[in-house]
Amino acid sequence: MIIGSDLDGVIALPTVQRSSYIPHHLDDYYKTCKLAPLPADFRVNFILTARKERHEKLTRAWLKTNNISFDYIFFTPTGIRKTRDYIIERKATLINNFKIDLYFEDDPKIVKGLKDICDNCKIVEVKH
Repeated sequence: MIIGSDLDGVIALPTVQRSSYIPHHLDDYYKTCKLAPLPADFRVNFILTARKERHEKLTRAWLKTNNISFDYIFFTPTGIRKTRDYIIERKATLINNFKIDLYFEDDPKIVKGLKDICDNCKIVEVKH
């Protein structure tokens, strides 16, 4: 089984309100995230995050520090405006191209959008 997951809201939980951070201070926001309560043997093949590529180094370090095992991670390209529709389309494309069987997502609107597009993947809404 090929498993995928969103990052923020599923694996990483914010400790402060994101709205209080301006875009160039998102590194500070991401550094303060705590690890979600996950099974001890939690492992995913793919992490599909809306985080921009410019946060890749910090994100990979956070994942390593928190012992999150994964094969691949995909970020939103820098310079792309992240709309919910864009995120749904990008995640659906990756889910379908990599034949992901099970995907975890916390945003109910993204869950609905993915369920409409990803016929061969079970989309699970995560609530913490």
